[in-house]
Amino acid sequence: MTFNPDAMDFRPCRQPAVLTKLVVEVNKPSGAAISWLLDQDQPGSALQLSAMTWQYWWLRGHTEESARYGEVIVASGEKLPTDQLGYAQIGLGVLHILNGGKSRGTGAL
Repeated sequence: MTFNPDAMDFRPCRQPAVLTKLVVEVNKPSGAAISWLLDQDQPGSALQLSAMTWQYWWLRGHTEESARYGEVIVASGEKLPTDQLGYAQIGLGVLHILNGGKSRGTGAL
């Protein structure tokens, strides 16, 4: 079976099923792709992939792992346009709050 993102239904009510299918069909965690993008010095693409898969991380209970990637993305902020850096900082703050670090999360915001 070949992965075909164009054939997937991304309506909000279908997202959990789509994310499960994505993990099964691609058979590689999103983290591997984000790590690769960061290793290739592409924090903007890593941010975009993180933004597209945040629900997967949250629903699967992997927000701490996602926050680690977010920290690397924010640390590469000089390579991002201002609006993308702000988006990354907000996302990282939310992830810290979800992980129970309210003071750390509000500091990132």
